[in-house]
Amino acid sequence: MATRCNAPAHCPTNPYAQGESRIAATFNDTQLSSNGLACASCHSGDQRYQTTLEQTYPHQVAMGMNLYGMNEVHADEMVQICMVNPMAGDTLDWASMDLAALAAYVVDVQQDYGGPQQK
Repeated sequence: MATRCNAPAHCPTNPYAQGESRIAATFNDTQLSSNGLACASCHSGDQRYQTTLEQTYPHQVAMGMNLYGMNEVHADEMVQICMVNPMAGDTLDWASMDLAALAAYVVDVQQDYGGPQQK
């Protein structure tokens, strides 16, 4: 079984080896989708994250439960879910640097997350 990427140290490749600029570029890459969305389209700052992000991975996520019946998701699985819905793109190769980078970023965001921002 592949190692789950629930923390940067557990990623199959070290996404930080190529610098945070690669992670930011991947997070903002609209070419990963078929509809012009990037991860940053929905997740700018602390916006559009659910309160479940306050829990460490793996944890239950409404999109994973509602669309795929998953009781809990790992960070890399959450990235793949977003790739398919809402980005309408293809899933990333499970051993890819892009998936490792995005999963590591999601974990970093989760660790720093302070809850939904009030408008």
